[in-house]
Amino acid sequence: MSKRIARALRNVAMAVGIFAASTANAVFITDFGVDTETRHYAIGSGSTVSYTPGFLGGTPGTYAVSGKFDAELSHYWWKYFLDGDPTGSLGTFVSESKWLRFTNAAVVGSSTPISPPDFKFPTYSVEVIGDALRGDNHPCTNPFPPDTFCSGGVLSLASLTGRISLGDIAVSGFQPTGFFGFEGFSYNINAAVVPSAVPLPTTTSLLALGAGLLGWCVRRRKAR
Repeated sequence: MSKRIARALRNVAMAVGIFAASTANAVFITDFGVDTETRHYAIGSGSTVSYTPGFLGGTPGTYAVSGKFDAELSHYWWKYFLDGDPTGSLGTFVSESKWLRFTNAAVVGSSTPISPPDFKFPTYSVEVIGDALRGDNHPCTNPFPPDTFCSGGVLSLASLTGRISLGDIAVSGFQPTGFFGFEGFSYNINAAVVPSAVPLPTTTSLLALGAGLLGWCVRRRKAR
């Protein structure tokens, strides 16, 4: 594991230390790391965002949306010895989990911008279990080392569920905009992976390849 990843994980541990704590001497962590893959998505047809206003007013509505976003898929793992076995005589155990985080989201109305314009695509951690997605913005919905307990809370809970495959993703959720549970944005987003562009050879590369083949043919004729 690189020093950069180790440093990042230590920073995460410091950040979540406010609301997470490990049981004293519960396990002995021997190694840890995270493997991350980023996928790029384009939002497909049938995707919508609906707004439900609160007591202070607002205009309700459902909007067809398009746009794009990235998803960081991360595999977290910890290797550890059991409590009372500091040398690992009983064996090395592994705790692991998979998580997703959305980044670089750009969601717009298909015909006009979303109104009100303060809809934000979820940025909290989402757990990946098989092909199912589930997550919320509760401070305890995060990857934690084994034998760690967490406590905390938020005034308005945002949440989502969904499914993911190699080629597409579908999520549904609610993003509150106030202190009341009914006020905010409901969304249903379907998106497909955007294939990575394969660079075409440049004209110079093609000329060099042709010249190389020509030279090989000339050498073959001389050898006969």
